[in-house]
Amino acid sequence: MSLNTIKDQKEGVAVEIGGVKYLHTHDQKYSRSIYLEFAGQTVGDLKTEEPYHGDFPYNGMTVRFREGKLDGGVDEEGEGQPAVDADTHIEWWRDGKLHRDPEWGIGEDENTDLPAVTGDGGRWKEFWRDGVLLGIESTRLDIIEYPYGKPKAAGA
Repeated sequence: MSLNTIKDQKEGVAVEIGGVKYLHTHDQKYSRSIYLEFAGQTVGDLKTEEPYHGDFPYNGMTVRFREGKLDGGVDEEGEGQPAVDADTHIEWWRDGKLHRDPEWGIGEDENTDLPAVTGDGGRWKEFWRDGVLLGIESTRLDIIEYPYGKPKAAGA
């Protein structure tokens, strides 16, 4: 329901429905992705110039690369996994782009859209497809209105 609710809104306007705020936007300035600057880039070891491949622990999270690009890949059981995995922040990347496929639901024509970025303990969700931000859902209403903090009064 989240992504459909977002798409139903006028682009650039945040709408509150039942205590949840939805913002239909393609503007990446609202994103809380930790590694957005790596989108589409190949990242590797500076000494060997080899692209990163595998799981790397970094600042209390696991960051996954495939052939130098952020990509969660799949685990031993064939299940997809996030490229950035921390206790309160998760990011799904595929081939260097923020992306998360929908999961098929009960009916064959129904699917459940899943966020590519989940932060703030699940109170912040961003929906991305092939590197394009489709919208944001959050119960933190102030964050969507003021993504970089509330404006300060003059002289404060």
